[in-house]
Amino acid sequence: PLRQTEGFITSIFELMGLHLDVPDHTTLSRRSKLLDIKLRVPKFKGPIDLIIDSTGLSITGQGQWAAAKHGQRGKQGWKKLHLGVDQLGNIVTQELTDSNVDDAKTGTKMIKRARCKIKCVVGDRAYDSREFYDAANKAGAEVVVPPIKNARVNKNGSKKRNKTVKRIKKIGRRRWKKEAGYHRQGKAENAIYRYKNIIGGKIRSRSPAAQKTEAML
Repeated sequence: PLRQTEGFITSIFELMGLHLDVPDHTTLSRRSKLLDIKLRVPKFKGPIDLIIDSTGLSITGQGQWAAAKHGQRGKQGWKKLHLGVDQLGNIVTQELTDSNVDDAKTGTKMIKRARCKIKCVVGDRAYDSREFYDAANKAGAEVVVPPIKNARVNKNGSKKRNKTVKRIKKIGRRRWKKEAGYHRQGKAENAIYRYKNIIGGKIRSRSPAAQKTEAML
């Protein structure tokens, strides 16, 4: 893609009659580590529903590069892309982490870093943790997260989670999802589908800093 970008800008300069040098693809790759890109978030009149989900993106690690160079197959690595969208599907926050990073911990950071007021946080059961509930509670937001199977009421745990556990035992998980509006989780899943359908499921940069820049772009 960076070679394509180099050729694209060169052709534009030629069409405009500009005698300017274009950075080569190696320079573009090196500079991408230092780019500070801000996610453009729409302005909101009121609080939003923050809907969170994650997906895996394949990467080419150093070992895989070396193996490919010598005609062998290297071990494929993964990064995890976390997206937070509003009720309209706009991406309002994102994180790129290693594949072994816990979803709930990343979701907690996304709640804290959100630049708008949050009315409700929606996520799948991977976000069923006390830390996640505490972050949502501090933000003044409701939590719509299905607890893990066989979940029990914890006297020292979150009151909101205990309330959810009791309600599910009373009316069943399927009915609770409909009642709580868990179907909103589909907004985050759709955002991930758009990302992979338009951009793809790979990250081509090799350094962690450049990988975060690539995902943000």
